[in-house]
Amino acid sequence: MLTVTEDVCKFAKQMLAETSAPEGTCVRIDLDKDGKGQVLIAQELPEDFKYEHAGETVLVVSQQAAEQFAGKTPDTESTEKGARMIVR
Repeated sequence: MLTVTEDVCKFAKQMLAETSAPEGTCVRIDLDKDGKGQVLIAQELPEDFKYEHAGETVLVVSQQAAEQFAGKTPDTESTEKGARMIVR
């Protein structure tokens, strides 16, 4: 399982608000077909690892992504276009 910071959960909640995400969706860290990490807005799956902020699930991580990124920490970083989520 990944160690997720409070800043990442706040960022995920903000991302959901800014994109007008449908009810019941959250930010999901998963792997694409090439095995690279991706961040998307999607429904959580029963086997996902769930992270909450202010009593609401805002971030989930697929089992495959959790295995690939074991020992790493999702974080945020500032860019010219605004903040983005990264894994350190």
